[in-house]
Amino acid sequence: MRAFKYALRVVAAHPAYLVVYAVVLSLMGVFLAGALTTGDDPAYEPARPAVAVVDRGGGELAEGLRAFLAEGCDLVAVDDEPFALQDAVARGEAACVVVVPAGYTEAFLDAARAGGDAPVLEVAYSFDSLAGTLASSEVDQYLGLVRAAAVLQPDAPAVELAHRAAQAGEERAEVETVTPPGGTAVGSSLVFYLKWCSYTLTAAVVVSVGVLMGAFNRTDLRRRSIVSPVSSLTLGLHEAGAALVVALGVVALMLGLGWAAFGGSVAALPPETLGLMVLDVVALALVPLSLGFLMGQLGVVCQ
Repeated sequence: MRAFKYALRVVAAHPAYLVVYAVVLSLMGVFLAGALTTGDDPAYEPARPAVAVVDRGGGELAEGLRAFLAEGCDLVAVDDEPFALQDAVARGEAACVVVVPAGYTEAFLDAARAGGDAPVLEVAYSFDSLAGTLASSEVDQYLGLVRAAAVLQPDAPAVELAHRAAQAGEERAEVETVTPPGGTAVGSSLVFYLKWCSYTLTAAVVVSVGVLMGAFNRTDLRRRSIVSPVSSLTLGLHEAGAALVVALGVVALMLGLGWAAFGGSVAALPPETLGLMVLDVVALALVPLSLGFLMGQLGVVCQ
């Protein structure tokens, strides 16, 4: 136990390392994580991509497509000219351009009632976001509704089928944001702080354990250890035990600062989640602990 106590006294004699690498880095993580807290979260707002529907004589389905997309998208007008269509997509005026060819209504309904493949619409996406993909999924949803209605009502006119699909598109799920106590912005700050802990643990534990092991690697102390009745295994176990205590101390200091800064998020966590979080941090601390202990065994001295 004398070697164990001596190792702890060596670390205690160098408080500057713990202050700089454990306290300062932890406080830096707290300040950076606190900058993520922006107050109350805004209300949920569904994305409304800008969509242009170019009707080249597609019939009733083209008009119904416009009405369907108007529920979840912003319709923009684009001239039916090659350069105008290209500019609308390239400049971001429209996230998605849908071109309905002539005779599309008749061709689509004939294919749907015959069980064949539906004719393909010409669709172009904007390159700077995935909003065009969202709009394209709306188009596919509309065509799927029309196809299902055409199969269920073979004799229904195209106007009625388009109207039914548009009515179905008006039904939207109600979305409500629920913020648990200490959640959302503050919770994101806690997550960021825990990620920052990897830097704190690595720096503080490696340096502290390196100083501890370096004290035992001094020439005079090494000579006395060789001729002493204590075996190398026992001495190594004492050093490893002291290094583990130092690592756990850094973990406790780091988690204590985090819990003091983000107590609301911690209080909202269930006990099992909180326990797993602590175990994760302890497991992470074993990595720099092993590295520092290995450096000490190899004779790397940290002064």
